[in-house]
Amino acid sequence: MSTLKSILIIATLMTLTGVVFGQDNPNVDGRLKELEVRTKKIEDEYKQELQNTREAVNATNFLLKKNTSEVEKLIKQRIETDETKFQRIVTVLHSSSEFVKSSNKSFKAIDVSLMQTTFLQEITKLNNPTNNDLGFSLKELITQLLNKHIVAKDKSLNKSDKLNKFVSGILNNPITDIVKSAIPSINTVVSFISNISFGSNKVNEEDFNAFVKGLQAYIKYYEGLANATNEFQSSLEQIKIRTKALEMILENYTIDRVSDLYREKSKIDKPFDIDKLYAQFGKEQINDQVRIIKTVDSNDNLVKTLQDPRLNNSMTVLTQARYIQDELETLTNQYINAHQVYFKSVIEVLNYSKTLEGADKDSIDRKISSLNDQLNSWSTKFTSLVDVDDVKKQVKELNKHLSIQ
Repeated sequence: MSTLKSILIIATLMTLTGVVFGQDNPNVDGRLKELEVRTKKIEDEYKQELQNTREAVNATNFLLKKNTSEVEKLIKQRIETDETKFQRIVTVLHSSSEFVKSSNKSFKAIDVSLMQTTFLQEITKLNNPTNNDLGFSLKELITQLLNKHIVAKDKSLNKSDKLNKFVSGILNNPITDIVKSAIPSINTVVSFISNISFGSNKVNEEDFNAFVKGLQAYIKYYEGLANATNEFQSSLEQIKIRTKALEMILENYTIDRVSDLYREKSKIDKPFDIDKLYAQFGKEQINDQVRIIKTVDSNDNLVKTLQDPRLNNSMTVLTQARYIQDELETLTNQYINAHQVYFKSVIEVLNYSKTLEGADKDSIDRKISSLNDQLNSWSTKFTSLVDVDDVKKQVKELNKHLSIQ
């Protein structure tokens, strides 16, 4: 029997006792039965209330457990979010490192590719006065014109073949494949022949003019090659200046990343050396520094680690990388375009050379075809070595992880 029921019965008995002993009532059994009925009625009423109270308590306990579970879940999600953010920061640093590595590799590829070009070497050979790949040679032509218009009029000028040897010496100096233009040699020879013609009583002005006229058609050919080469070199120099400026921007980008990650402990010496800078910003070095920040400086407190300014990656990192990527792609296209324009100009000159006396048209066509193949080969190799696509890949990685901040 419950405590409440006991209390009710006792209270009722006390009342009944008072009635029994206070009054003369022989119907005690009836009173007791009445008491039991009243007690049961009271118990039934309170039993429902107790059941309702018990259900309310159970519901409260359920809600409390549910809320506690939700709180624990939120705490766990916060920890997972911080861990994810930490890993994303490390990934951004790695992507920045790979971006610097890939971009630096591209700049070095540009330098190497410009120095090792069979296409340019073949065109340079055509400028040499002694070259006869196209069926004629400036040296042989001048010797023929000299004998026909000058020596034939005054043989004393060429005793022991002295004049021809002297002219050959001018044309053969230098006699290497790196001669950029035959024009200086032609001017020197024409000036020399002018002097000896003026000093000879047997050679007149008409003879000298005939000598120069015979050269003019060939001078146009060599001037065409020289002009095309000069314009090409001028274009290259302008692109190289822009390339150097972009390399400096990449250096500054790397300096900023190294300075941000190491602060006062960074080692940045002048003059700047991109390779030395990158040696502090490789993946292994980044992982070591991040480990120090997290375990040593932050005592493995992830929240504190994330608040460390050395791990702050702003959108500037992405903006600068995009700029370098876009400029590098533009420069790559400009280098290729400069070579294509040069090739087009040279082809025009070579087609003109087919009209010259002694020219071998088949040899000229083969030369044009060979130069075209060499240019295509160079362009393909150049694009592959510079590898702008790899730079774009690293920028894409930066964008993926920085854009979700």
